[in-house]
Amino acid sequence: MNSELHPLEPFLPANARILMLGSFPPKRIRWSMDFFYPNLQNDMWRIVGYLAAGDKSHFLMPGGRKFDKERIEAFCRERGIALYDTAVEVIRLKDNASDNFLQVVREVDLAALLARIPHCRTLVTTGQKATDTLRAVTGCGEPAVGESVAFEYAGRSMRLWRMPSSSRAYPRPVEWKAEFYRKVFRDYKEPLFWIHLNMDYPFNLKGILYFPRVNLEYENVEGIIKLYNNQVFIADNIKEVIPEFLMLLKGVID
Repeated sequence: MNSELHPLEPFLPANARILMLGSFPPKRIRWSMDFFYPNLQNDMWRIVGYLAAGDKSHFLMPGGRKFDKERIEAFCRERGIALYDTAVEVIRLKDNASDNFLQVVREVDLAALLARIPHCRTLVTTGQKATDTLRAVTGCGEPAVGESVAFEYAGRSMRLWRMPSSSRAYPRPVEWKAEFYRKVFRDYKEPLFWIHLNMDYPFNLKGILYFPRVNLEYENVEGIIKLYNNQVFIADNIKEVIPEFLMLLKGVID
């Protein structure tokens, strides 16, 4: 049997504090976008949408037949979420998307990934295969589903969270799985509202902004708008570019 190399480059925002690691992408015929967790039958982006906006379809395109890659990327950049997989080369023992029939030929070079995201201290594995492969790389303990273990790796204190598989082969409702993922994103408060930007005149601009929820009357609202140029991070809150009235918002603009 022929082996397959990973078809995607790691998604590593400079501000990433969380690295989410799956097992390996499905065959391209099952993709609904050129990004991680592309299978429409995988509920990862429904779980994240449910946590982020209280809406499982938040990251779906109109019509519900594709995921919205641009919106997902913007969200992950703003939240400091990096994405890749635990294997970079595999052999499929059967012609399906099941992790049970993936033979790992070569694991991810985790040290190289972490060197590119120096603020990251949290790893999240999504499913048993990803957890087993990562443990083979790091030698860390095995946490129970929804729990975490601390370990040292590449001169860095890390924590591994093990999340339930987002595949529908693991037959649990999105809401049930989301409660486990909420532990990782525990600091996330559902926004009061979102603003999605997409314009091509007089220049190309895409973005996603939100107004953060304030729990206390005396709690300060201070926004952070990250500015990118062709997906390359430039700076935060450039007042010469971003109008002052937007400074209460958080999000990204490219």
